[in-house]
Amino acid sequence: RGGELTINPGMPLAGNTITLQYPPDEKFKNLSSVYAIVYSFRETSLRPVARQAELTYNAGTQAYTGEFKLQPSTVFGMIKITDGDKRLDNNNGLMWDFLVSAPNSGGKPVRSANYRAAISYYGNMPAEASRKVDFDKTLELLEKEVTLYPANMQAKVAYNSIRYDQKKIDSAAYYRAINELIASDFDHSVESFVLSVVRTYTTAGKPEKADSLRREFIAA
Repeated sequence: RGGELTINPGMPLAGNTITLQYPPDEKFKNLSSVYAIVYSFRETSLRPVARQAELTYNAGTQAYTGEFKLQPSTVFGMIKITDGDKRLDNNNGLMWDFLVSAPNSGGKPVRSANYRAAISYYGNMPAEASRKVDFDKTLELLEKEVTLYPANMQAKVAYNSIRYDQKKIDSAAYYRAINELIASDFDHSVESFVLSVVRTYTTAGKPEKADSLRREFIAA
């Protein structure tokens, strides 16, 4: 078993400074410093932004500690530990993660935090930010997202698509759901929402609608 990373605060606000504490396992002992590789996910992009935070050893706590400032656009993050060479602790393939909290919400995650967390378990991450695949966890987190943010179009599209892929619903239920989605209103100013609907139009056999929506968004 590897070390255990503590993230404080566990549900930070956008722009917070996050403190990390890592009591190491044997392979990370007797090093002057190690590094936390932080993958920060935005609402609008599958590919995370990677950054490195140096953690220095504190003999008093017998742990490596350090901090980093959260980028304002981050909604979700994953972390692994490395010595910068060959040693790696990625929490047995799970990584460590955090959701960003909405201001004055009592701990409610920001829009798309659970969505990005869900997609991280689906197996289509960049190789360096990959974690163990868990389809049940994907669906659980997508359900949380659409419950908290029923207007999140990209989450609703993903929820129905993944339920269909995992044979939780049949094709009739899937096509009924996506036709309801493309008939519903949504925020046309959010690019990721628009792109989700464009793909859904294509899936539903309405490429002309997809092209029209794409052109409207580009012209806006």
